[in-house]
Amino acid sequence: MLRSVSSILVILLVSGCSNDISVSFDSESWKSDTYGCKEKRIILYKEIIGYQNEILGLTNKQIIRILGKPERNELYRRNQKFFIYHISPASKCSYTYNGEALFLFVRFNAVGLSQEVFVQGAPSFKDKASI
Repeated sequence: MLRSVSSILVILLVSGCSNDISVSFDSESWKSDTYGCKEKRIILYKEIIGYQNEILGLTNKQIIRILGKPERNELYRRNQKFFIYHISPASKCSYTYNGEALFLFVRFNAVGLSQEVFVQGAPSFKDKASI
């Protein structure tokens, strides 16, 4: 009896932790704008930053459901991981973008939960050495 009650509690806890957040930005437009080539991400990234508190603590799978697969993954010291998304069009796009290169970074801690969301120019982990 005690074992079955414990099993039910574990199932409830696990299923309760897997819920995605509800964000009211156009997630599908963000996901469809791979490498920022359609320039939709330039408009949407400020909304994502506005949801920073809701994004923190999510797993990498939850982030992928919301933002899609990142264009780049970086492993960092102490088992931290970064997802990197192009905001401005990348060099892989079919045209030359003359604006500033911007990237959305999501940093995950060693247990796989998002710990920081920030926007930065060209990726340089020397700038974030204090992490």
